[in-house]
Amino acid sequence: HVNSHFSDIPNDDLAMLLNNPTVTFNPESILLRAGDIPKYVYLLLTGNVEYIDIKRDVVGHQVAGTFVGEFATLSEAPAERTYRARSFVKALQIHVTLYRKLFEKHSLTSHFYEISQIRRFLQRTWLFGEALSNPVLNRICQVVEVRVLQDGESIEEASFDKIFVVREGAVSQIVGGAVINKVEVRGIFGETVAIFGHKSDAKYRAIGTTKLYGIKPAALEGIPVVQWKLLELFRQEILFQEAAE
Repeated sequence: HVNSHFSDIPNDDLAMLLNNPTVTFNPESILLRAGDIPKYVYLLLTGNVEYIDIKRDVVGHQVAGTFVGEFATLSEAPAERTYRARSFVKALQIHVTLYRKLFEKHSLTSHFYEISQIRRFLQRTWLFGEALSNPVLNRICQVVEVRVLQDGESIEEASFDKIFVVREGAVSQIVGGAVINKVEVRGIFGETVAIFGHKSDAKYRAIGTTKLYGIKPAALEGIPVVQWKLLELFRQEILFQEAAE
């Protein structure tokens, strides 16, 4: 798990993390409470942890390979989420000082924030919010392409080589000159052509300045839960477009 999270850090430095103690949490135990300043970062080794973000009305799950308390530790700010064990959980317990020193030594902090902001946003989406570990999400975040559409700007789905997640703003879905749908923040579109190679005459027009995260299909291969959700989305989209014709 550590190697997949820190692929560019020498093994000697990673060994410092691995020399930390392993702790066990009983079901319903709190690993970190929203508003608290973490004393430790936890790398989940086994088990399932639920997180609750009351401000954003988000509930999700963290699995093996995921760090708990990482964002709050590196930002030196109170935790935004409460993390609770949903099963027996075994985790590597790393003191925050050691964790920060590792990032400072290898100048990882700014890159971490960029990736972490994308990851935390994707975790709040329907497509990526279910039981994906940080290493898996990080690989996706590394290849996210940001695209900004100005108000009224349109893109045609027939040309898509990636799916899009709406980060800010919204887009109207237009078929045959008529608006048939509106895709808002955290909504996904583009799978019809980019993933399944199906013909589409749809175009998407920005409502106000709109920021999109583009993700190519190769980044999503080998992730069954995402593939099933994309298939479900595709089937719904085909039925939706047929009903609009």
